[in-house]
Amino acid sequence: MPATVIINNLTVVHKQSGGTSVAAPDVCKTPTPSGPVPLPYANTALSRNTAKGGKRTRVDGQPPALKSSTFSSSAGNEPGTLGGIISGKTKGQAKPRSYSLDVKVENQPVVRFTDVMVQNAGAAPNATGIISQPSGAATGLGPDKVEVVEMRWSRTELCCGDPVTLHVTTQNAKDGQPVQVWARRTDPSRCTTMEGIAVEVHGNKAEVPWISRWRFKFREKIPAVAAQEMLKGAQKSSNALEFQNPPAQAKQTIHAPTHWAWKFVWSKRLNKWVKNGEHYAWEVAFDIEIADGWMIVRRELDFNLRSGQAPVNPLTWREWAQEIEAVWDRKFYFHRLDCKREHRCDCILMGCCKYPLRIFAKQGAAHGKIDLFEGAPLAKNWGKPDLWWYSHTWWSEIGGASGYVRAHEFGHLIGCYDEYAGGACQAGGQWVGAPNSIMNNGRSVFPRHVEAFRKMFSAASPVVGAVRTVRI
Repeated sequence: MPATVIINNLTVVHKQSGGTSVAAPDVCKTPTPSGPVPLPYANTALSRNTAKGGKRTRVDGQPPALKSSTFSSSAGNEPGTLGGIISGKTKGQAKPRSYSLDVKVENQPVVRFTDVMVQNAGAAPNATGIISQPSGAATGLGPDKVEVVEMRWSRTELCCGDPVTLHVTTQNAKDGQPVQVWARRTDPSRCTTMEGIAVEVHGNKAEVPWISRWRFKFREKIPAVAAQEMLKGAQKSSNALEFQNPPAQAKQTIHAPTHWAWKFVWSKRLNKWVKNGEHYAWEVAFDIEIADGWMIVRRELDFNLRSGQAPVNPLTWREWAQEIEAVWDRKFYFHRLDCKREHRCDCILMGCCKYPLRIFAKQGAAHGKIDLFEGAPLAKNWGKPDLWWYSHTWWSEIGGASGYVRAHEFGHLIGCYDEYAGGACQAGGQWVGAPNSIMNNGRSVFPRHVEAFRKMFSAASPVVGAVRTVRI
């Protein structure tokens, strides 16, 4: 039966109160062919699984949920069979994180409608749930008199992170009357509640600012309303929000202008690197695509083999691709500059106001040939054409080069310059000698290396505005 007993203007939670707590993101390690990957899930816990409730006390004929109670199991994260990244579990129990501060049963605080739960036996701090449940005969103070006249949003079109104000008008409400409101999706989605908004009415009116966010499954447009079940009257807002997200952009191939850079040689007389009148030149090409709020970059590699040379076997190719992607992929995301949560934003990487950048190395002939030589180059041949590593000259073995040389040369193929003295450096040499850089002698990728992709994303997604590059 629905809850009918009220504490602090909120109904009590018990086995038959119909309470539901949805938490996201509950990030769990999920097995994939390439190894475990942390993926977010929506985790749901139900009050019907209440354990360790009151022993002697009954509310609506049921033991009430107390501070030490749990919802003994949860659901929704089953695909993450390797467990939550914090709890190490799936389908773990939920525990109250908040409860009444002044009402106790059997010397323990009572759990109420809208109290916060920590789910899956201790998920991440931003993966907490908030209990929602229908109410029965008792729906708040003066149920026959207090009612919500209207809830209205100050704007309707917005992106995740934009500010919006919820205007609430009530009737016969006492000063300070609480109203628990939820921002809820109205599109077909497994999980509809996006976030709770605590409203306190004064003079039968309230204006509550909210920094908007949507949760769960990506859609290009997401409708949402304000909803409340605590008082009589209006249960939904009189207007709806529509979240705008980056539109999908089909794959397109980018052939950048030929990159070139002056060659430098070391002058003993001048004790510095000087131009020798020659230059490096190489072709840059890749595919870009925007899908589900992700920016995807793919560079295809097609090796030009010597006469009689065996093709690269699939296992070797997979090792090379993993070697490259370990350096370039999943290193950055683009974040809306207009997101009012700014650097404190705790949204997950799902295409809401944070847009992950994926960079892949793939087999294919769309972007030109690369000469592949068998064996390993000798260190004494550094810088000599066809005897050392270049963007379009690769070797089957690393030889005397850095262990990240394939990732380095891949960087050239997607538009990056060298950052070591004597290399194919950008005009002005601003980054020559940059420590730890993959384009020098390190293995780290920096925002400057993906700046072209940031600009492309902003140009293709004007609805979200300018973005900044943030390291994952």
